[in-house]
Amino acid sequence: MISQEDVHRIAGLLIRVVLAGGLGVFGLFGVFAYGVTPDVLVACLPGFAAILVILAGPDRVLRLGIPVAGLSLALTLWAIVAGDGDRVPMWMGEAGALLVLVAWSVRRWDANVGPAVVTSTSVAMLAITLRAADMVVILAVGMLEIIGLSIAVAVGLYQRSQDKRRQRALAGVRRGERLELARDLHDFVAHHVTGIVVQAQAAQYIPPDDTERARESFKAIEAAGLEALTSMRRLVGVLREEDSGPGSRPTGDLAEIAELVDRFSVGDVYASLYVSPDLAGRVLPPEVGATAHRVVQESLTNIRKHGEAVTTVWVTLSAADGGLEVTVRDDGRAGGGRGGLARWGGGYGLAGLRERVAALDGALRAAPRPEGGWEVVASIPFTGTRGASRGDT
Repeated sequence: MISQEDVHRIAGLLIRVVLAGGLGVFGLFGVFAYGVTPDVLVACLPGFAAILVILAGPDRVLRLGIPVAGLSLALTLWAIVAGDGDRVPMWMGEAGALLVLVAWSVRRWDANVGPAVVTSTSVAMLAITLRAADMVVILAVGMLEIIGLSIAVAVGLYQRSQDKRRQRALAGVRRGERLELARDLHDFVAHHVTGIVVQAQAAQYIPPDDTERARESFKAIEAAGLEALTSMRRLVGVLREEDSGPGSRPTGDLAEIAELVDRFSVGDVYASLYVSPDLAGRVLPPEVGATAHRVVQESLTNIRKHGEAVTTVWVTLSAADGGLEVTVRDDGRAGGGRGGLARWGGGYGLAGLRERVAALDGALRAAPRPEGGWEVVASIPFTGTRGASRGDT
């Protein structure tokens, strides 16, 4: 199957062949009009050389443009000195080919030799009119050449602006992907690393003779470390592949959310998950399920980082107003900290959550509870106008 890139390449080649063929016809008319003699054939060399550059493609203009312009200027100088301008054919074909080279070189102005190629090909094209012996012909052809040069420069500038526009768009896409990967790094790795640090801090207070609790803590640290490694592998896979595919990121279905909550219930903190009967057996849209997973994950991470005296965490998933409502509550005192761990929080996780939920036409609220602790509530519609275009963000 022919790819879109192959279609563009074949179309470009056909355009160059048609253009070179049309310009070559003018050259052949000149050859037969003046007669096939050695002088006439030599005089046709610059024009045919320019046509060959057109067939070679625009990428060759920076390398071959100056030599072709030099040939044309040398022929013009010979015609002026010898006073034999009437024996120099192929004006139209040579001038047209040089105009194409001018447009291509203007498009590549930013290259090291770009300005030199533009200048040399422009001067060579304008100098062609000096081969004529009649002043009226020089003025008439000169005006046509100036008009043609203006059009060629305008076409080159337009193509150059289009190239810059595509480069800016590509840079924006790459920047967006880097931001997406940064969010993934926070969501999928920081959560597990935070758990490792919390469990390591809690292990310092386990009595020496309580080997069972120590063993449980070490198992939790091991599990969190393995999860962090798995998340890092997923991130590396996304970085290495242009299309990561559906398996490179968590789908965020209810089973994965339940597993996430179960892993949080370690030590003195108990976490529970309640799924309303309305969601029983229901398949969530991928973007909704993944976003719900991120909300629960980030909320639990923030509880570990910033919650104080937390003993119970409640996670609730329910259907409300044509969408999914995700609620995460704890019974601690908001605003506290867990030693040095809290100082590492930069606020990017919650800001990223709001952006993700808003991208699906949803809303997110995070605030302290009147009775103590913290509450995060996210409302995610099952069908969002903006989310539908973005897919899984």
